[in-house]
Amino acid sequence: MMIEYVTNAFSPEMVLERVNDLQPWFLVVSVAVTGYLCLRVILSILNFIYVYFMRPGKKLTRYGDYAIVTGATDGIGKAYALELAARGMNLILVSRTQSKLDDVKKEISESVKNRVDIMTQAIDLTRVTDDVLASFEKSIADKDVGILVNNAGMALDHPDYLETTSPAFNRDLININVYAPTVLTSAVLPGMKSRKRGVIVNLGSANGILPAVPLLSTYAGSKAYINQFSRSMDEELKGYNIRVHDQCPFFVTTKISKIRKPRLDAPTPKAWARAAVKQIGYETDRTPYWSHGLMLMAIHSLCPEWAVNEYVHSLHKSFRRRFYRKQAQRAAADKKD
Repeated sequence: MMIEYVTNAFSPEMVLERVNDLQPWFLVVSVAVTGYLCLRVILSILNFIYVYFMRPGKKLTRYGDYAIVTGATDGIGKAYALELAARGMNLILVSRTQSKLDDVKKEISESVKNRVDIMTQAIDLTRVTDDVLASFEKSIADKDVGILVNNAGMALDHPDYLETTSPAFNRDLININVYAPTVLTSAVLPGMKSRKRGVIVNLGSANGILPAVPLLSTYAGSKAYINQFSRSMDEELKGYNIRVHDQCPFFVTTKISKIRKPRLDAPTPKAWARAAVKQIGYETDRTPYWSHGLMLMAIHSLCPEWAVNEYVHSLHKSFRRRFYRKQAQRAAADKKD
């Protein structure tokens, strides 16, 4: 008898009768809400396609003649410098080792057939003293610096607990990831403000915008600073026609990531930099590469915070175990030798 009642309650005739019993206003509201949600989804998809695949990049030389790129001798920094030069920007390359700077300068000059001016400065950005900063400010005082790319940074070579990391390493990491971009931004602002134009691009990280990043807490904290610093400075400088960006990559095939072969979620530095340069002058913070944009959209829209935290924690624990397992294997091999 109960089974027969339940079956009748959900028969097509009963469902139609209940729909007909609904108040007209309820039907109107339901259709409106459903239509609104569908429209939002469609517009989000169309906006994603436009931003990542159709929107043209801005003419970068309108911001100024020179672009400063830190950490310019490898990975994303080098790729970024090559892209800027290809778009007609003169360059001031900053990195720790002069010989590497000389090599990159030659490579970029050859790639653009010497059409741009390239200067170099060897600076250890983990040790930016007042004298070093004053010398840097003096060297760019007469240059029309339109773009600053704060790319230089460092990270742990494996996830680990905070107390296992040396104070000296944490000091250097905070200096280069936090202090250096802050004071270099301060150094270029007087000129940019006087000219009423400029762009500052800070290289953040997905680790700086995720809810939590266990076992990489210092690194993630430094990149979270970059995100808040960029958004705050972008608002602060609106009246001067100066933009500040936080460009946040996920995985890229660099030494820091230890990913050697490109894949869908880990582009080459060249591919990532090409996408990043096209985003200059638009949104304050963005993951410039399309697959990273999809990943971030999924994290924000579909994944609860606790699930993201659990996944990241588990992933980093597995990376840590793998690192120490390899260390033990190398130690055992050395003993045999």
